[in-house]
Amino acid sequence: QNRTPTNDRRIAAEVQSQQLSSDDALSASQCGSVEERISLFIKECAPLYEQVLQYETIDIKKLQKRLGEGGIRVGMKPLRAYLDEQGVDFVNSGASGRGV
Repeated sequence: QNRTPTNDRRIAAEVQSQQLSSDDALSASQCGSVEERISLFIKECAPLYEQVLQYETIDIKKLQKRLGEGGIRVGMKPLRAYLDEQGVDFVNSGASGRGV
């Protein structure tokens, strides 16, 4: 990881500028397709979104659980397909190997 104070500030500013105002947006559990809902959920969760922006590995089981808690029910296979399509690096903590 290439973490410097300047890089961290740039990423934090990017996250802040891309966060949606609660006045302007529907919640993640209220908008269109499952893919749109997952995308909005990730963007609304600043720590998770920052992980994605920094190309850090996401635990897919934890993400699936958090999505469910947020009212977004999605199976493992479609979630994997979505993360692959978006280029998000992930691992399956419930499996012995990489979650690909």
